[in-house]
Amino acid sequence: MMKVPRMTVWLLLILLTGCGAAEQPAPADKQIVVLWHTFHGAQEKALHALGDRFNREHPAGPVLLVEYQADSYAKLAAVSPAHYPDLLVIFPEEVAPYAQLAEDAPLLTLPLNLQRDLLPMASTLYSREGKLQAIPLGLTTYLLYYNQEWVKDLGYLAEDATLADLQNVSCAATNIQGGQIGLGIPVQPSTLLALLVVDQQALTDEAGYYRLNTEETTEIATVTHELLRQGCGRFYELAQKGIAQFSNSKMALIFASSQQQREIADAIGIDRKFSVGVMAVPGLDGPGGTLWRGPGVFSLAPAGKRHQAAEVVTSWLLSSEAQTLWSAQTQYLPVCRSLVMKRLAAAEANEIEQGLLQLLLTTADDERWIAWPPRATEPACRAALVRTLFDLNTDKSNLELLQAVEVACNEELLP
Repeated sequence: MMKVPRMTVWLLLILLTGCGAAEQPAPADKQIVVLWHTFHGAQEKALHALGDRFNREHPAGPVLLVEYQADSYAKLAAVSPAHYPDLLVIFPEEVAPYAQLAEDAPLLTLPLNLQRDLLPMASTLYSREGKLQAIPLGLTTYLLYYNQEWVKDLGYLAEDATLADLQNVSCAATNIQGGQIGLGIPVQPSTLLALLVVDQQALTDEAGYYRLNTEETTEIATVTHELLRQGCGRFYELAQKGIAQFSNSKMALIFASSQQQREIADAIGIDRKFSVGVMAVPGLDGPGGTLWRGPGVFSLAPAGKRHQAAEVVTSWLLSSEAQTLWSAQTQYLPVCRSLVMKRLAAAEANEIEQGLLQLLLTTADDERWIAWPPRATEPACRAALVRTLFDLNTDKSNLELLQAVEVACNEELLP
């Protein structure tokens, strides 16, 4: 059988999948590193910008080709490993299936200084049995943005607050007749997960099964239920609507993603209607834990020159310039401690970004973080998480609600 050159396979795939014209092939003496991703919008643009910058800074090679590929797992399963791309952007829950496809490919390694520089939340997301399976690219979490002047006037001290204090300040800030609400809560599957980890309890056991009906999670659900039933918290389905209420001083605190930092800063405006603080949702007895997720770069390259070239790319992706570009365009938080400290020392970040960067360091140093749990993106689990979030505003038993989520999210593991 005639062997089809790898570059020919990529050209055919690009044409067949409607991705437009391929980039000009590199000179034959340069190693080509092909990176696949499934991003759209700002994240896709950022990856292509990283590719362009890498190639400008490495004129002698290797050459990085960044390609969008939908349904990448199905495409890879249909071809031999010889035709795999070198690198693939994935999320933590995708490590296992891609590792099975690339069982003969060696793991990526980083220089010791880069390994030590990774924040623990980032490295844990992609570590299995103490080994880094993929290189983390960015971090995101859910947290509270709050109107500092408003909550301070109500006697709320963010540094020492408990979950009960959050309930109290949310109710104190609520004035239904005046159109003011204490706390805005997004209707997202991640919301309930992020709330349930505030007491720094893992959501899964060592075997990967969800364990949500604990004493701590039930108490967290009870406080959230009371806050909602008292009318001190309100769900928002559209991020723009919730952020608009917050920026117009109709909402004292808003629970939102760290990736919405720019939207919130822009909504507040350059006239600085008020100062914005950021903090983790407090726990039952003090500072709360946070739930972290983010993309990573996984290697499918076989041992040899392709793997070596892939490692040149991944090490560069953790450089200060690459991380700065990626964070600025995608709002993912940096994964390297040195860059966080550099940004804080430069004092160039706005108050929201400064708060987020400080939260990164505090979370890492105090070990108040939980890695994103497996299978939370499965349809049955996502639906149960949203349904239960809504049901916390009803008279249904909190324990039974958490048990129902547990069953739905464990469905994939059951025989």
